[in-house]
Amino acid sequence: MPSRAFLDETLKALAPFVRNSFTAVVTDSIGFTCAGCGLEAKTLAKAVESKREAICFSCGVRYRAEKAGNSFTFFPNEPGFRCECGAEGLIPTGRIKISYQFSCRACSRTIEFVGFDWRYQFLDAAHASQVPEEA
Repeated sequence: MPSRAFLDETLKALAPFVRNSFTAVVTDSIGFTCAGCGLEAKTLAKAVESKREAICFSCGVRYRAEKAGNSFTFFPNEPGFRCECGAEGLIPTGRIKISYQFSCRACSRTIEFVGFDWRYQFLDAAHASQVPEEA
C-alpha cells in the first residue's frame, strides 16, 4: 500500500491539472495521402477553404489546394528530385538548411543538402516575358 507521503506528493503534482479546464474544438478536417512521405496528412477544412494551402506535419511538404465542387485536390508545392535509384520524390523546402538530410522513400538512400546553387541569366528585351512589378 502506498505511503501517505507518496499520496500527498502525487496529489500535489496532479492538482494543477485538476484545477485547469480543457477546451476542445471539433471541426471538419480533410485528409489526403502525402506525396512526400506516404502518410495521411490532415488539415482543417476551414483553413483550406480560406488559405487554399495545406502542409504535411509528418514530413513538411507543402500543398496548394484547388477546389472543384465541394471537394479539394491537393498538389505538392515543392520542388522534386530524382534519386540515383530512379525514384522521384519531393523536397520539403520549409526544412531545408545546409546539412539537412532526408531519405529516398524507394531505396532509403540518405540525401544531404550541402549548398544552395541559385542560377540565373539575363535576357534581352526580345526574349523576356512580361513580369509584373511587385507591390
